Amino acid sequence: MKEGKQKMKTKFLLVLTSIIFIAAACNRAPTGPVVKLAGELIKVELADSVAEQVAGLSGRTGLSDDQGMWFVFDQSDRYIFWMKGMKFPIDIVWVKANKIVEIDQNIDPQIGAADTDLRLYQPVEPVDRVLELPAGWSGRHGLKIGDSVEFFQNN
Repeated sequence: MKEGKQKMKTKFLLVLTSIIFIAAACNRAPTGPVVKLAGELIKVELADSVAEQVAGLSGRTGLSDDQGMWFVFDQSDRYIFWMKGMKFPIDIVWVKANKIVEIDQNIDPQIGAADTDLRLYQPVEPVDRVLELPAGWSGRHGLKIGDSVEFFQNN
């Protein structure tokens, strides 16, 4: 009888432990806006106003590997980006209709360069979204032109 109770107690503890691990895993899902690409979720800061788009990531010291900035435009165009005030390298992923159309990788900041000397980055074709990621992210995760990009506003 005592052995049966011990087995039941062990099973109960295993089930309880499993539930705790599952609950903890569910709590790791990011809240707030995210972009899904290459099977990964990237927590993004939205840049959907002109002021936010002009500021971009300027003045910041870096991004963690699961962070980015998601630029949202009202219409497709060949928007120009530069590295003004940037302190760390990035990848720029150009997106149109939820598909990657171009990728600029490992763009270094031009610290100390005059605004007139900063390199300009522009896609070959019009885009309606742009994702800035930590430098090298697109290569490490095998991003390629034509890959899908999904945006979610998690709460």
